[in-house]
Amino acid sequence: MNQEIIYSLKPQFIDLIIKKEKDHEFRNIKPKILPKRLWFYITSPDCKLMYLAEVGDIVEQPNKILTDGFGNKEFNSDPKFSKFAYPIKSLSKIKRPLDLATLRKNFGFTAPQSFTYISSFPQLYTEVLENIGLERIF
Repeated sequence: MNQEIIYSLKPQFIDLIIKKEKDHEFRNIKPKILPKRLWFYITSPDCKLMYLAEVGDIVEQPNKILTDGFGNKEFNSDPKFSKFAYPIKSLSKIKRPLDLATLRKNFGFTAPQSFTYISSFPQLYTEVLENIGLERIF
């Protein structure tokens, strides 16, 4: 739980990840604790906590990544595009995604503008991993 963060992500980007067309998640802010897993809260119109990705070691500019994949060329060629890239190793879907109203009411959750640590929501962590479960996508 200590090496996991929640990011907000637009629906079109999770769709690219599911299709394996996007193999890195790009961000400009580096958390103090480097994550091994990223939880994805999917923004409007979904507004649900829906996915969990295992990630490799963060790649920091000016280091490069393979050019195949959505956004990879931009990361390599334009330092203003993004400073950090998380290689996505696997992706799972929460079996019963949690909508924002439920997240707020039951766990005091608000959608992160940048990111938040899952350790701030221990009951949410337990609910998803022990009660709801995950379905592996890849």
